[in-house]
Amino acid sequence: MNEMTGAAAAPLRLTRSTNDRMLTGVCGGIAEYTGIDPTIVRVAFAIMALCGGGGVAAYFLAWLIIPSADRDRSRADLLVARVRHQS
Repeated sequence: MNEMTGAAAAPLRLTRSTNDRMLTGVCGGIAEYTGIDPTIVRVAFAIMALCGGGGVAAYFLAWLIIPSADRDRSRADLLVARVRHQS
């Protein structure tokens, strides 16, 4: 897994990948977080999508909830903030 360097390493954070992305970086981010090959994650989502469509819904929710590696907030956070600001 992760080795700690120095006094304290930054905690591992689940983010959408900016380097390993095919669509939005969800599978690449999950792969980086879990330490497995991104192809395995992509195949798992594809199988879920073909077996009833759950993979499509899960991917969409992950895209909303998981922030991009280059941002602090997820798309869902930004949407909620926008709605609160308008009311």
